[in-house]
Amino acid sequence: MERTHVWAKVAEATRPLQTAPADRRTTLNEVVLAVDAARNAGFDSVEMSHVRGLALAAISSGERHDMVNAIARIYGTALVERAKAHG
Repeated sequence: MERTHVWAKVAEATRPLQTAPADRRTTLNEVVLAVDAARNAGFDSVEMSHVRGLALAAISSGERHDMVNAIARIYGTALVERAKAHG
């Protein structure tokens, strides 16, 4: 696994209109798992920790607004980080 693969996976999971409302928790769990896999492969960054924290906080809250907001912020971060990696 390489860093660009992690961000591509996170971006794909959180892409707008990708997830049904009932799947928001699953989407956020996928983000946590992708970051955990990246850490196990030796990759870590402030941004990865940030998106993981956003996902965990939204899951913990369980509120629709928090989950939608976290997914949008994670998606934006993933796109920026993926672009930097290709940069």
